[in-house]
Amino acid sequence: MEQINILQINVLLNEYFLKKNTAIVNVLPIFVLENNTNEILSETVFHLDNNCVSQGVENDEEIMCLNNEYCQKRSKLHHFHPIQYHILNLRKRHTDGLTRRNSNSGGDDEKSPIATVYPRFVTSVTGLGSAACTCFGSISRVCVGQFDVPINQLPNQCTAYIFNGLTVDITYHVSDTFSQTDQAYLDMLLKTGTPVFVYYGHISEQEWSQVLACDAGCSGVNAKDEMVGLKAYLNEHKGITGLILTGFEYGATSEEFCHYTDNLKIYLEVLNKTFPGLEIGINIPANFIIDNYKNANVEWLNFKDIDAFVEFYVVSFIDFNQCSSAFYVGGTVPWNGDSDYTIEKALSALQKSNISKNKIHLKFPLNPTTNDPDASSCYITFQKLCTNSSDTSDWCVDTEETFREKGRISKKYAAGFIVDNIDLNDPQGCCHCDNPFPSFYYILDGWNENLTQKDCPLMHKK
Repeated sequence: MEQINILQINVLLNEYFLKKNTAIVNVLPIFVLENNTNEILSETVFHLDNNCVSQGVENDEEIMCLNNEYCQKRSKLHHFHPIQYHILNLRKRHTDGLTRRNSNSGGDDEKSPIATVYPRFVTSVTGLGSAACTCFGSISRVCVGQFDVPINQLPNQCTAYIFNGLTVDITYHVSDTFSQTDQAYLDMLLKTGTPVFVYYGHISEQEWSQVLACDAGCSGVNAKDEMVGLKAYLNEHKGITGLILTGFEYGATSEEFCHYTDNLKIYLEVLNKTFPGLEIGINIPANFIIDNYKNANVEWLNFKDIDAFVEFYVVSFIDFNQCSSAFYVGGTVPWNGDSDYTIEKALSALQKSNISKNKIHLKFPLNPTTNDPDASSCYITFQKLCTNSSDTSDWCVDTEETFREKGRISKKYAAGFIVDNIDLNDPQGCCHCDNPFPSFYYILDGWNENLTQKDCPLMHKK
């Protein structure tokens, strides 16, 4: 890749970082604008390389930049505000046309600045951004009579796409969790230029414990073996921004895994060393974290010890409460109330983990739920409610306001929100709302403290 000669760095870059209080500085998407015409030459990536000048670091304590993508203090994280940047590696993939020719100097390249850098968004330090969208994927192959949603029709406000996902077995074979046909969908997502994250993990904590059991005492030998299969998959599907690790929570029949944190820490060290450019997140079911801190019979993970190796945490409210008459109006993810599981209780439990707000992303369902165990995600949707409401009397349904509330909650307590199955959220506009994907836009309105989307009567239970 060819290096760009840029001398002007817009003050917004400073403002972006000064608003942050975090020890992690990841790749920042930006626009490059040609100075004379303000034409967008293309999107690029800003790397903070080799030098991190920080505010409030005493005695010249050493700050090192690892892998040109994040800055970390040797031995422990240090929260800092970058105030000066040494721009050593400002690049873009397509550099044609970046150098202007001087018509008055015989065609020699001008030495004056040709471009100015502007942040694309100022929402989150990780590549997830403030409004990430999980995709269901190959709808036509799973949902009889339904069609795939073209990726270019998904909301352009999705700051990242999340693919669900990959499973690794005890022999370290990596495969698509649901269907091999989903690989084609993943490859289409990777061509969009939007960051793409992939869920990845063993099927259960019991299997994780078998894989991790030796790592702390064996120099991560099992983790290194697993990396071989993962590397082959990532090489086949190039461009994946990061992984969201799943399956760490204890199940009903789980026994305590001694030294869980120590072994996972070794695994994460190996993962970071093997794939230095990969952003790593951990999925935490919200109801599990409530149970863990309320009825902690066994020790789980110490996030303080693994936090240096994790860019973000997904706190998932999927399958949060069972649908019942108490949740028919407002849905199964209430802010507060008498239920054992509420957002408020989850956030209270999360505070005990000492995870920074800047690393938390809250994941919410977009569609109704039902207590029918045989019901498919293909059909428990708002488009079904809007077009055939007589069959939905026992569904639990969010309202426009409870969706907006989730956006406001995310803005207050997290770095962003994630929505589930964006491509199943009335993509054809059957509900005649202001836009397709109405639930997503209501949450986004709450996040932005706007009211751009009017209420949608057909989405209400009759």
